[in-house]
Amino acid sequence: MTKRVDAFSILSVSFFYNIMIEIFKNEQFGKIRVAETNEEPMFCLIDLCRALNLRTDGVLPRLKEGGYNQIVVTDSIGREQMTYFVNEMV
Repeated sequence: MTKRVDAFSILSVSFFYNIMIEIFKNEQFGKIRVAETNEEPMFCLIDLCRALNLRTDGVLPRLKEGGYNQIVVTDSIGREQMTYFVNEMV
C-alpha cells in the first residue's frame, strides 16, 4: 500500500528494535529512508548523499557530534547492516 504525503509517497514501513523506518519516494530525490526515533526523525545518510550527488565518505567526517546515529537496517537480501542516519541539524 502506498500512501501519498505532500510530494512524497510512503513506500514501506518497517520496525527494527522499536525504531520505525519509512521509505519516502520523490521524483526529484528518489527514495529516502527516515527512522522515527523518540527524539526526532533521522534521515539515511546514504540516501541523502545519493539524492545530492555527494560521496558519503566525504560527508561523514564533517558531521557534528551527536548529529548522527548508526541504526541497523535489513538490506535487500536480508542481511542486517549498520547504516548512518542523520538529524536535520547536521
